[in-house]
Amino acid sequence: MKLPNLSITILQECNERCRAQRLPFALTIRSSFATTAAPRQLAIASPRLWAMDAVGNPAPQFWQALAQMLHNQFAPARVRFAAPVLLVDRLQRLAEQFSAEHPTIQIEIVDLESLSPAPEQLFADVDGAYMLPTVSMITSGLIQDLTDFADSDPQVEAGDFEPRIWQASQWQSRLWMLPQSATMHVLFYDRALIEEMGLPTLPTDDWAGFTQFLEQARAHKRFDANSNVLFDVDADLLAAYASQLHCSFPPDQQQAQTHCLGEIGQANWAAGLDWYRAAVVDTQTMMDLSTSSASARESLALQVKSLPLRTVVWTEHPTNYEHYRQLHTLGIASLPGDAETRVTPLRLHGSVISQQAANPQAVWQWINYLTFERPLIQPRDIPARRSVAATIGYWGNLPTPLRVIMHDQFARARPVPLAEAEYLEWQNLAPLFDGRATATTMAQQIVDPPWFTLATTAGHGP
Repeated sequence: MKLPNLSITILQECNERCRAQRLPFALTIRSSFATTAAPRQLAIASPRLWAMDAVGNPAPQFWQALAQMLHNQFAPARVRFAAPVLLVDRLQRLAEQFSAEHPTIQIEIVDLESLSPAPEQLFADVDGAYMLPTVSMITSGLIQDLTDFADSDPQVEAGDFEPRIWQASQWQSRLWMLPQSATMHVLFYDRALIEEMGLPTLPTDDWAGFTQFLEQARAHKRFDANSNVLFDVDADLLAAYASQLHCSFPPDQQQAQTHCLGEIGQANWAAGLDWYRAAVVDTQTMMDLSTSSASARESLALQVKSLPLRTVVWTEHPTNYEHYRQLHTLGIASLPGDAETRVTPLRLHGSVISQQAANPQAVWQWINYLTFERPLIQPRDIPARRSVAATIGYWGNLPTPLRVIMHDQFARARPVPLAEAEYLEWQNLAPLFDGRATATTMAQQIVDPPWFTLATTAGHGP
């Protein structure tokens, strides 16, 4: 195969704003469509994988792809990046810093909530987004596989990322989201009411004792028919219950963590969903949030946990520790489970790249830049990069009571994998509470999602 004069093409691309730091560069023709994020490197699949013309030369599709690649390498880039509205201002400031360091890449930050909620339209409108991808987004081809970028970028050292967070950002052993941080909740409780009930502290040594306490507290004179004992804003207790049935922590810690990150079986999910349904429907110790939007849940959380206190126990972000200490006689505890079986879910936060992004390498540079910043969602989210945690003194700056609890939880934390995350959303639990679905049928959907069932059926014919 004879390539055309690349020098002419490069000169045509390189105007007064050419990214001269990209020269010289190496162009590699590969036997796959694997790409690269390495500096001064370009990689394109062999023309035989694109198409050949009638006389055996590369077809126009190959030359078009190569022209686009050279354009992306040298021409200024503009990236349209979506994020939740609460992050827009901060990301805009970071984008200005990024563009000062990368003057040929301009970042436009747009409010995620202002865009279409339909994933197909969303990823046609933006080049990337700060959001958690779903398996359906992956299988529909809406977002890019980031594995090749991560493997080739010298700034991405696997050992710098917390291994559990890195693994949970993958699906089918491929990376689909570049993680930036993770949320880990703790239990807050009204210590005055606990003492009034004759208890020294909140009983969380096992799930049976915790469940019994909730029922006893529900019978307390403070509570009427419209009150609830437990407020679980992000369904963390459901994830914790199913996870502790699945996970184990033998002496070989590395082997245990590998097992723990694996797929939770149907029986364990069904048990967790059964416990959750009983708390919401049967004993009415937990507030049903399945009909509330995310913003409505946050608003309700402020009402429920403000004075006068309308709940006893609530899962809470550690950022609010000092705030609630001023409002209540506050207690703090790990999520339920004994020292060997307790598992705390981590909720991941990070960025994805649209499959339709014109310059995915430029988007990658931007989202990788974000991984070196402090957590964006909440100040006490856990950085995905260990180097960031060390730089900001993450663990050392926590108040001592909070640090003790969080150290204990993090040692046995299980990040919620991409394949499970969407099933732990409150709105998806509504059928469980109104009787349209059983715990067993919902557990089956988590373990064997509909897209997989359909694909398998189609592959075997009628």
